Amino acid sequence: MKALASTLIAGLLIAASPASADDVAEFFRGKRINLVIGYGSGGGYDTYARLLARFIGEHIPGKPTVIAQNMPGAGSRGAGNWLYNVAPKDGTVISMLSQATPTDQALGQPGISSQMIDNINASIHVRALLTDVFIVDEILKAKQ
Repeated sequence: MKALASTLIAGLLIAASPASADDVAEFFRGKRINLVIGYGSGGGYDTYARLLARFIGEHIPGKPTVIAQNMPGAGSRGAGNWLYNVAPKDGTVISMLSQATPTDQALGQPGISSQMIDNINASIHVRALLTDVFIVDEILKAKQ
């Protein structure tokens, strides 16, 4: 029984070990990352996201091409729901959504996939969260 427990623990540690930089570079080499912007072109979020798209590929192992793509509507909720429900969950799609998205979800606002922020590890999100992170944390603590 002790040997089985040790084997299980060792297996979990190996499975949980982070991928090496070489593996990440190999995955992203020659790939395209879509940066989905939850707002129309010309605004503040669009400007920030396009600036990010221009330079972030240089800092990701494998140096993938990053393409900015606008998906306006519903204060970026449409893009967030698309990201959660439809987009590939392999790191090839990232987003710039409203900084209020986590707060809106925590408050139970309509139109947000119920577990979009809860499952944030399923995809990579680039957000301007600012103080909303602390607000969401306190709201979620209060709900428990």
